[in-house]
Amino acid sequence: MKRILIISYQYSQIQQLRTVLAQQSDLYQLCGLADNSVLGMNLIESTEPDVVIMPARMNFWGAEDLINYLLPRGQCPAFVLLADGEAGIGSAAMSRVAAVLPETGFTAGALLEALEAAASHTGRIAQPDFPGSGTVQHSLEVMELLMGLRPLQTREAQQAFGRLRVGRKDCWLLLGGVSPQCPDEFDFLADLDRLERAFVSLPELLRALGPSEICVYQERNLCILLEDGQRDEPDWNVWIGRINQALGELRLPTLLFEISDTPLPLERWHSQCRELLKLRQMRFFHSPPYLQPKFKTAYERFVPQEELLQQLSALSQALQSRRMEQARPALEALEDLVCHSLSREVYSYVSSQMLLQYNHLRYTLAPEPDGDDSCFPLRTHRTVSDFFAAYQEAAGRLLERAEAESSDRHPVVSQVCLYVRDHLADALTLEAMAGRFHVSAAYLSRLFRRETGETFSGYVNEQRISRAMYLLRKTDRRITDIASLVGFESAKYFSYVFKRATGLTPQGYRQTNKEVFP
Repeated sequence: MKRILIISYQYSQIQQLRTVLAQQSDLYQLCGLADNSVLGMNLIESTEPDVVIMPARMNFWGAEDLINYLLPRGQCPAFVLLADGEAGIGSAAMSRVAAVLPETGFTAGALLEALEAAASHTGRIAQPDFPGSGTVQHSLEVMELLMGLRPLQTREAQQAFGRLRVGRKDCWLLLGGVSPQCPDEFDFLADLDRLERAFVSLPELLRALGPSEICVYQERNLCILLEDGQRDEPDWNVWIGRINQALGELRLPTLLFEISDTPLPLERWHSQCRELLKLRQMRFFHSPPYLQPKFKTAYERFVPQEELLQQLSALSQALQSRRMEQARPALEALEDLVCHSLSREVYSYVSSQMLLQYNHLRYTLAPEPDGDDSCFPLRTHRTVSDFFAAYQEAAGRLLERAEAESSDRHPVVSQVCLYVRDHLADALTLEAMAGRFHVSAAYLSRLFRRETGETFSGYVNEQRISRAMYLLRKTDRRITDIASLVGFESAKYFSYVFKRATGLTPQGYRQTNKEVFP
């Protein structure tokens, strides 16, 4: 059985080829599909097909470029080319072409004859250890490096994605993500007809800048690889506007683009991105899902020590005066300064000073030594935002406990309020709280309203929405995850309650208030 690989950006053409192959499944096995020649090159190396069917001319690499790349590497199968007229390729590449069919209007019989001729074509030309063959990186490797999605699986990278570097050429990488206003369920692959038209129109649009290649990344992103052939850097604002206009004419969504700092061979991107990835994993800044290989200096800002001392002083005064509402702005300002610095040293200094202030407050309030649960968790926090979120929660709990102990509020109500703050993800019902604190539900309801001025359920929703607002501003968690973290089983009901409380949907609130590194 012969293994067949199809390379074509015309999905109707791919479907026609698949139909013919399916009717001859005892002779031919489809081992891969690629909508561009860069991905096709990658699949040839990873799946080792016997025959490749592709158009003679494609946007970035034509059949001649692809065959000439593969020949010296000993990985060149037989080719069946699709071309209206002459294929127009050199004699060296033509040596691997078994047949040429019309690009439009070929018959099933003609295709089967071409495949039979290709099956008897001379086998692969072996030349192992071609110099430099191991230095080319795959796009998945770069994406995984930048975004930390999952550990890199080399074979998955080879089978799923094409390379981002072709030969020795320097390339720009433009990665466009669907804007937040677009529905979550949008998928570029859901309408292949429109996507196919985009694959034709965008390279034509970008032809003035040089050869380009387009592919879909994770359903909601378009990756544009653009050969650097310009003396001066293009005006990206202009070109991004033109790209989005072209997409709009096809009724595809507007994209937000990140662009690589400078056109470089990918082997140099790797080292430049390592430090940036580590900083991003620490969440020193919130970046879009299409983060690109920029230098650290593209994000870094100098933070004067006076600003740090000023905000640390403001935090100390707020904690000592037991005013959490004044402590929150200082905490947010400190987190912002730490994130802008992109410096582990600044983070270490600020976090150590904050811990000193917390412990001073804790001992000032003189908690009970036995069963004391007010210690700040000294575990290593995975991200900067995790540390600040944990600190604000611990400090708030400490101050609320001190307030409850010193106020005239009924002790049962104080204990219920503390429990609610610490267990927002749990099912918090009036009956469950009454049972936990050994009172009747009716008594607790009257007591809670008398002491706080609101119902128990109203207080719980208020605390849940407040925590959700913080998570929406400070983290990149999905809205469904945030709903679960604050105790809503249904994301739809969470959105209803959130909008009733704030006037905005969770997504709308995040768009308006999200703290994104510029």
